Amino acid sequence: MSALNITSTNQYVSVRREICDYMRSEDGRVFVTAYLPLIYDANTNFDAYVAQMAMDGAWADAIVITCACFKYNIKIEILTPTSSSHVYGQGTHIILAYCNEHYSGTKLKGSSVYYRKILEECGVTGKYD
Repeated sequence: MSALNITSTNQYVSVRREICDYMRSEDGRVFVTAYLPLIYDANTNFDAYVAQMAMDGAWADAIVITCACFKYNIKIEILTPTSSSHVYGQGTHIILAYCNEHYSGTKLKGSSVYYRKILEECGVTGKYD
């Protein structure tokens, strides 16, 4: 969530709530329901999934990231050490590094030294400058 320039706990809680509200909306529900069995299993319950994602400390997954793209009209590019990047959405370009089963924000294109260090630690150095 730091890649969305969230600087306080209140903003973090608000963004989490807004994304979960989007998932519960008609468009969001159609998307989430279609992708749940592809990422998890066919028996994954929509309401239980959204309730889990709404909990403080729940880590985002590809479904949540895509819903954030839809909700905020942003483009999120995910860099991994083992594959090419995955791009979701359009609009403001945010880059995330995915390593050790966690997403780390790298801010916008033209990342600072700190965020370049995250990319290096995740093994994606040189893939994006």
